[in-house]
Amino acid sequence: MKMKIVALLLGFSVLLFIACKKDKFTTEPQLKFKSISPTTAIKGNIINLNVSFTDDEGDIQDTVILVTKRYNSTGGIFTLDTLKVRMDPDGIPVARDGDLNVKFCYGEFVTGALFLNLEAVDREASFGLMIKDKAGHRSNYVESDKVMLKKL
Repeated sequence: MKMKIVALLLGFSVLLFIACKKDKFTTEPQLKFKSISPTTAIKGNIINLNVSFTDDEGDIQDTVILVTKRYNSTGGIFTLDTLKVRMDPDGIPVARDGDLNVKFCYGEFVTGALFLNLEAVDREASFGLMIKDKAGHRSNYVESDKVMLKKL
């Protein structure tokens, strides 16, 4: 009889622990930088910015806010551009979590990639991203590692 009570209390404790477990998703979309490639881009290359996201309602939109920071030779910010970019709706997962891959081309038009009109000079740049969901909640801002842009 005593073993049944202990087993019952243990089972109840496990259920209580699982029920009280905090959900890892929030109402505001959350972004996390995963990767950027290539680390050195030549004019005409496609740059891939990959971030993971979570959103409790799973209602992220097809518009992203892309921030481009170009650095001077001393490492200070030379220019800062912010663009509101509409992505292909088929590339936006309808889910509570997943990956977003933003593709853009450096200095030339390439089919299937966003065009960034960056001057063709040897310079480092980084790329930041924010999204909004359908309810208007804005995500956190994430920024890539620096990429070397080459004139070649």
